[in-house]
Amino acid sequence: MAEPVGTEGVVPEVNNTNTTTNQESAGNVQAALYNVVRTGKLINLKTLINKGANVNQKNIKGMTPLHYAAREGRLDMVEALLGKGVDVKLVNNDNQTALHLAAMNGRTEVVKALLGAERININPIDKFGRTPLTSASSGGHTEVVKLLLNKNGIDVTLGNPNKKLTPFQAAKNNEIKVLLLEKDGAINSVLGNTNTNKQALLRQAITNQKTSVVQKLINAGAKVNKTLVNLGNDNLKKLLQRTFDRQQNMIIPKLGIGYNYNETLKKYLRTKEGRRALLGSYKKQKSNFNNNSLGSVFNLLKRSEKLTNISLNNLSTEYTQKSNLYNEGNERRAELVQAAANATAAAKAKAVARNFKTVLQTKVAERKEANANAAAKAKAKEEQETINKVINSLNNPIKSKNLTNNDLKLTLKNLSTKNSTNNNQQIMKKLLKIWIEKGETVNSAGISKNLPLVRSLESYIANITRNYKLRQNYTSTSGNVTQSYFYNTPEGIKKALLTNNGRKGIIKSYGLDVNKISIPEIINGLHGKGKFKTNITKQSLKRYYEELREAFSENPGSVAYRNLGAAINNISKGPATTSIGVANANAKVKEILSKMSEEQIATLLNGNTKIGLVLKSNGSPYKLVNYTKINKAIKNFKATGKNQNLNNNDIITNAANGTWSLVEVSKNLIKPK
Repeated sequence: MAEPVGTEGVVPEVNNTNTTTNQESAGNVQAALYNVVRTGKLINLKTLINKGANVNQKNIKGMTPLHYAAREGRLDMVEALLGKGVDVKLVNNDNQTALHLAAMNGRTEVVKALLGAERININPIDKFGRTPLTSASSGGHTEVVKLLLNKNGIDVTLGNPNKKLTPFQAAKNNEIKVLLLEKDGAINSVLGNTNTNKQALLRQAITNQKTSVVQKLINAGAKVNKTLVNLGNDNLKKLLQRTFDRQQNMIIPKLGIGYNYNETLKKYLRTKEGRRALLGSYKKQKSNFNNNSLGSVFNLLKRSEKLTNISLNNLSTEYTQKSNLYNEGNERRAELVQAAANATAAAKAKAVARNFKTVLQTKVAERKEANANAAAKAKAKEEQETINKVINSLNNPIKSKNLTNNDLKLTLKNLSTKNSTNNNQQIMKKLLKIWIEKGETVNSAGISKNLPLVRSLESYIANITRNYKLRQNYTSTSGNVTQSYFYNTPEGIKKALLTNNGRKGIIKSYGLDVNKISIPEIINGLHGKGKFKTNITKQSLKRYYEELREAFSENPGSVAYRNLGAAINNISKGPATTSIGVANANAKVKEILSKMSEEQIATLLNGNTKIGLVLKSNGSPYKLVNYTKINKAIKNFKATGKNQNLNNNDIITNAANGTWSLVEVSKNLIKPK
């Protein structure tokens, strides 16, 4: 017996009932079950099930006990498992059901038992695109094919979607192919397939007395000969004989000289009797052509390529000329005159038909053009409405953010062809900004850079593209700057230097000995450790931060913009001063007091207000202010990025980004004039 086909399950061997019975673990019981259904006895199966073996459990290959029993043809095991309510729809790792394995291995009785099970799927497709019917057909298992074809709902057209292998195309022998052809769907595999041996199938169908298949094959173009006629039974012989006679009559016979020359054919066309003779000789296949008018028979001969270099008008002229050779009242003259009239009438009818066809084609073409124009207008109107919607939404941040790429692209392509006016430039700038900040490019918008409007915005496009890439690069390096892995790359260091926590993390990670947590000192410390000497310098870092801050300049209240401003100042000036000595403070306060009026000093000292001294980046005194109020405003600005509606917004902004300093001073330093 041939080795069974199908996925192999990896299971341990079980030698006898005692071994199975003595296995205590559920795993061993389950493993034993796979072997019992293949080679064991039915009583062992029942014992294992009583011990808790799961009849639906899969092994490493996805095989269930039912898969093995079906593949090995163990009908007794299959019936027992079906009686235990086994799930017949379970598939192995090749997406094969037990019905697949039984069919491909020709297990007829097992297939019969499985087809009788409830909830059986008779058309499952495995991962190779095969159904049980395809598997049985390719294996040449005729009896299994018969069982499957007798099942209601069987689909004979399913097959591998890539190889297009249907059960018919996979069939190993003609007997199976004939069985499949009894199903209506399978005939489509024969029609139009030049590789199908229809004659061999016809012989097999006749041998099997399959009348319906014989008729289908004849309809598909199979030819009947005398040998095949004699193979059929009484009913088939009648069908075959009729087909043979019809097919023979459709063949154009090789006629004598009289039928094969233009001159003789013209003579036969003159009379009804001659046209009938021609009509019988030159009938086309499947034609029931009984019209023996001169024009009809003439056209038939032209299609049969029996008449060459002649037209109906020429034929009419020739008949008329020959009629003039005979006297009035002569029978041959009357025949020729009538023939000429018939030829003329046929020519006129043909011309009318040709003209009608031309007119009809013209009307159809005009209708198509009108429909195309209407469709083009509708499309143009729809596109213009879309363009207007896009342009109108540009001043609405929410709507502009939700614009689709298709709508943006349409508007960009339309506007790019317009004149380079100031209004068009402003609209184009907004569109391009939205488009590029979606990660797109001018090329992906499908517009030419050589168009005047696009060319006029070349520097703007380059600028927003650069800023977008810088912001994206900045965002892509974002992360928890307190994690040590963040300090291993130049990009990570640049990011970490922007915050106080990041700078502390770098100092700790590299064990830097610095006096102040300032960017210049940290860079010097890193260089001292031999780190990032070429990648990061104060000059290159400052340039990078300045470019990056420019990229965020549209949102000066953002955390990134504020951090970058503080970092640039830190690099240029070092950390902002947070305290000054008493003597130094006294001198700076006196400098400011000398410029203040008595009213201003009195207002400043009113109440329990704390006094703050504002110092510019170069350390020069700027102003005396309400320390509590201004300090709170600075903190709010840092948190929200919004101006605080005070007269001191310049102080708040510069102090927030670290350019200026706010220092609390004693009221004792301030005395009224």
